[in-house]
Order: sequence, then C-alpha cells, then structure tokens
Amino acid sequence: MTSSTTKIKAVTDGTATDITDASPRRERAHGIIRAREDQVYYLTGLATAALWEADQLVKDIKNSASELRVTRHDSSQADPLDMTHVLSVLGEALDCIDLASEALSGLSTDIRLHQGDDGP
Repeated sequence: MTSSTTKIKAVTDGTATDITDASPRRERAHGIIRAREDQVYYLTGLATAALWEADQLVKDIKNSASELRVTRHDSSQADPLDMTHVLSVLGEALDCIDLASEALSGLSTDIRLHQGDDGP
C-alpha cells in the first residue's frame, strides 16, 4: 500500500528539516469537467500554434524586406521585393490569425454558454 502524504524538505538557516504534508491530493474530476478542461487546453494550444505560424510568416517577409534595405545602402543591385509573394504569404498569415481567433472565440462562447453547468 502506498502513502498519500507528500514529503517536502525545507532548509532554514542551512539545516534541512522534513515537513510532511498529510493532506492527500485530490484526483482530477472525470466527465464533462475534464472534457472541458481538455477543450481549453487543446484549443488554446491550437491558437498558440496558429499565432506562432503567423508570426514566423510575417518575420520571413520582414527579413526579406530588411535584406533589400541593407543592399540599398551599398552599390550592388538587388531584385525588388516580389509583392505577389508578399500578398500570398500575408494571406496565409492572416488565415493563421483567423484560425486562432475563431478557436478562441468559439471557446469563449462555449464557456459562457455552459458556465455554471459543471456542478460544484
């Protein structure tokens, strides 16, 4: 049989002392509460990933434009920025932002609609 106590070592003035927490940990609830917690976890993860992708796409565009600014100051001739490509990448970045926004908006709406339905 295993014990449900947690031992914590505390150090005060250089000496270690054992402190025993006698309170057992509560198990996570099952059912709809856990499902809603998972919903929050996964949808916020999706939003985070989508926003990260949008950030990377915009940084790539910025880096391309930045390289052109650097070459403008020296004597070499650089090709102009391909605005068709920029529009395409911006569209993809905006799609990623839309995905994040829709996921978070839907989550927010769902939480508001079900607030108080979880029980105690």
